[in-house]
Amino acid sequence: MEEGIKIQKTTLGLLVALVLVVVIGAYIASASPSGTGTATGPGAEQKSATNSTVPTSAVPIALGSGSASGAASVQDIYIHANPDGTYDKKTITVQKGQPVRLHFTADPSAGCGRQVVIYGLNVRASSMNGEEGTADFTPNDAGTYQISCGMKMWGPAQLIVQ
Repeated sequence: MEEGIKIQKTTLGLLVALVLVVVIGAYIASASPSGTGTATGPGAEQKSATNSTVPTSAVPIALGSGSASGAASVQDIYIHANPDGTYDKKTITVQKGQPVRLHFTADPSAGCGRQVVIYGLNVRASSMNGEEGTADFTPNDAGTYQISCGMKMWGPAQLIVQ
């Protein structure tokens, strides 16, 4: 009889561990924002405008080699993730309604900081081995948006849209 109880305790322990893994995995999956900017670089996600939902606060843009007359100039912003959990800039300011190109680099030892997310705009870029990743977007709503890694452990920094 003692042997039957031992098997039941082991089975119960395995079931509890399995449930914890599923719950934690679901939480992580639901906490990760989907990218809506046009991202490039190693490990970057790309979605076309035809198969993704675009929030009103950020509209992906396509940048060509030529420029159309009357087109707004691109605001280039640069941010680097340091290996100590900080960014080289705490605050970045851009103008609403004007295209933005985010240039992102990270120290190769930055861990989860090798991915940057601008929360509320659903913009993300990745930097593997110190290479630059970019994301193009147009912020349409004024406000302050948090910049951090996908796990919200890096920084934070902020993007101010005026």
